[in-house]
Amino acid sequence: MNLATNKRHPGRGGWAWEQVRKQVVRDATTCCICGYSLCPDVPLRSKWSTTVDHIISIKAMRGLDGETQRRLALDPSNLRVAHLHCNSKRGAKVAKPTLHPSREWL
Repeated sequence: MNLATNKRHPGRGGWAWEQVRKQVVRDATTCCICGYSLCPDVPLRSKWSTTVDHIISIKAMRGLDGETQRRLALDPSNLRVAHLHCNSKRGAKVAKPTLHPSREWL
């Protein structure tokens, strides 16, 4: 699926998306939403599998022109790593800043 032809989900398909996704996921260790550890060994569609969350959601980008949507959807600074369950629960809401205290502070 080519990014240019993926009208339904810009920023979620094609070679460019896979490259950006790999870059964002590569060094991630915690879910940006709940703060718990990510587990790379979890089955793909498990609720604890690793996904990439758009900070400015795909739905929120709908009013922008196509080129801006594509750039924003593939911008690593607009992406963060989350559990599938956490990402799905958040939905298309505006992302809140992630301020999780370290275990040392708890």
